[in-house]
Amino acid sequence: MRPFEMESWVLRAVDQVTRNSHCEDSLVELKSAWPKPAAAARQIAAHANAARGAQILWIIGVDEVSGVSGADANELADWFSAVRSHFNHVYPELQDINVRIGDHTVVALLFQTDRAPFLVKNPVFGTAGGGSVEWEVPWRESRKTRTANREDIIRLIGPLVRLPELEWLQCSVSVHVEKSAEEASHQKWYLYGSLYVVPSGPEPLVIPFHRCGVTVTLANGQVLDDWADFKLSPPHRMHFSRGPGISSSVDSMTVESSSSEVIITGPGRVEFKASTVSEQDPEPVAGNISVTLRLNAIGTNTHSVIEEMLQPTTHDKDFRAKWEFSRVAT
Repeated sequence: MRPFEMESWVLRAVDQVTRNSHCEDSLVELKSAWPKPAAAARQIAAHANAARGAQILWIIGVDEVSGVSGADANELADWFSAVRSHFNHVYPELQDINVRIGDHTVVALLFQTDRAPFLVKNPVFGTAGGGSVEWEVPWRESRKTRTANREDIIRLIGPLVRLPELEWLQCSVSVHVEKSAEEASHQKWYLYGSLYVVPSGPEPLVIPFHRCGVTVTLANGQVLDDWADFKLSPPHRMHFSRGPGISSSVDSMTVESSSSEVIITGPGRVEFKASTVSEQDPEPVAGNISVTLRLNAIGTNTHSVIEEMLQPTTHDKDFRAKWEFSRVAT
């Protein structure tokens, strides 16, 4: 994951905390301070084992109740060295960045989980009355850590669900100032773009729209995540005739869609769109923004996440602001 994608993930989590919204989930853990290495190792192993190959994010210096307190980034090297010592040879690989939030700096820890199962030391092994169990396979269920049971072990040794390969092709975000019938002003945001999707196997990839999510993070850290009418569809080809009107037809051999899902049978281009309304003038709107898409296909328990940075672009008077990204000729 690129650093700006990690930073955007952190900003979204902190934004949820500041809005008194539940933040921790199956992939995110918040810690107000550096936890003790032995306890952290068990929790990281449990989190990584249950993630089934997805990346997990720990944020040090944020509490879900008290908010952002910050953390000393200089403690990471010694702390993670001590954490690693509690694992049985293999531990989740770590990527870290520091993120400045107001007057504080938080430390984001991104763990790779594709080498599961992860085992950690039994802290009482070898002590008087400690028993003969030397290693434990921890498991995270909701927000609790426990020892993995038989069903968990079967999931761990089974094949990982391979997520589709996603590649950005184009994306644009525009904002218009509109007025309602009561003359109240609001901002209407529009999102358009396209991806190239490569399914991981021979089975059709079915993505229901209600399992998808969109997040746009503005340059000032403000997050827009309440996007309505998110749709995925195959590209269309326009037909111009001598008679009145313009017709269109699907321009794909591998992608089709209905009002509720898209079905992808092979590599192909997929278009998307969404919209949202915000109160008048969130400031500032200048600067780069990041767009994150989360797609959850049938048969997987993990979102495919793709994120890209969009730059401001020139626009006509109908737009208050507009941002674009393109990897292909338009």
